[in-house]
Amino acid sequence: MKAIKLTFTLALLALISSCNSNNEETKAQLEKETNDIVNEILNTEEQTTVNCDDFKITDFNHFLGLSYGDTEDKIEKVLGKPTDVKTSSNGAQTIYSYKNTLRVPVSISINTDSKKVETLVIEILGLDANFDQDVLKAKEDFNVEPCILDLLGKKPKEILEILGQANTDKIKESANETGVRSLLYLSEDTFTMVSLNFYPSQDNKLSSITVNWFYEPIKS
Repeated sequence: MKAIKLTFTLALLALISSCNSNNEETKAQLEKETNDIVNEILNTEEQTTVNCDDFKITDFNHFLGLSYGDTEDKIEKVLGKPTDVKTSSNGAQTIYSYKNTLRVPVSISINTDSKKVETLVIEILGLDANFDQDVLKAKEDFNVEPCILDLLGKKPKEILEILGQANTDKIKESANETGVRSLLYLSEDTFTMVSLNFYPSQDNKLSSITVNWFYEPIKS
């Protein structure tokens, strides 16, 4: 907000200067610059105003800057060079890992044959005060969508109020921890599945999101 006020002040100063200028060419240039600044202010305000009231599972079709149907060539354009790239044990997927952001690992898996993005994972590993810092880093480094970013740090009850009853709600064990609560959501068209995990060591805050995109309906 302070940046917007400062920019607006600069725009007014530029406009005043243009009005006082006797040089028509200079005046026209200053007016153009003023209009550009004002448009930037309006665009910034529009971008920062996001309504998450109707957020639903299919909104996860846009995640980490990627969209449902994107292919392998889009990954590095959006997320940059990965830390490493490897093939899954069964050869079905190629996994791009991003580990340069401390305590915020991200991975993107593509189908080896179709090259389409299938699985996207982000985790917040920080404890206590580091948790909130890591959420900010997730926003800065991975451009997490505002409504999804807002879910990180919420308790299971809050998530259920936002997304409704999960298709699966269970307590499971992770590699390092017991009592991990997992909420699994599947979209009505069965093309989008989202797993949300809450760890006791992080005060049962949402810290792990896994999104799976399917390109054929899941058979019941």
